[in-house]
Amino acid sequence: YKTNYAQIALGVVVLGFLAKPSALLGLALAAATACGLLTAPVSRRFIVIGGARIPINNTSRALAATASAIVVLVLFRVLLWLALISCLALLLPLAHMALRPRTLAAKYNAATDEVRSLWGSGTGARDPEDPEAGTVATSASPGGDGLTARRGRGNSM
Repeated sequence: YKTNYAQIALGVVVLGFLAKPSALLGLALAAATACGLLTAPVSRRFIVIGGARIPINNTSRALAATASAIVVLVLFRVLLWLALISCLALLLPLAHMALRPRTLAAKYNAATDEVRSLWGSGTGARDPEDPEAGTVATSASPGGDGLTARRGRGNSM
């Protein structure tokens, strides 16, 4: 279920931070640097770097905050670790979804649905006098393999 996959991803992230506690410190410093740049009061309208005048607006402040956070993460050697943990937290639940074992009943139902779609009968012919028409029943029959498919009135597959 979706909550189980979210718990698996959260567990991977928690274990990643427990394996490298400096990653948590680097992430906190990067967040503090970005917040500081975004919330600091500005006394000028332009910054002069070299000969270029760069306007101080919300866009340039957001770009500066992002760049400074990335620089802090690189200096603390945390950026690659965060990318690795993020990929692992994403790939582990996806691999589980793709490779989890199916039950025998689910495989049987999928196979019978495929056979029905190939034969073009859909759910089978519905007859008001026979409530079991078009159903697939599993019952033990003497001399059989334990699975008996019934369709309509006495027509067997």
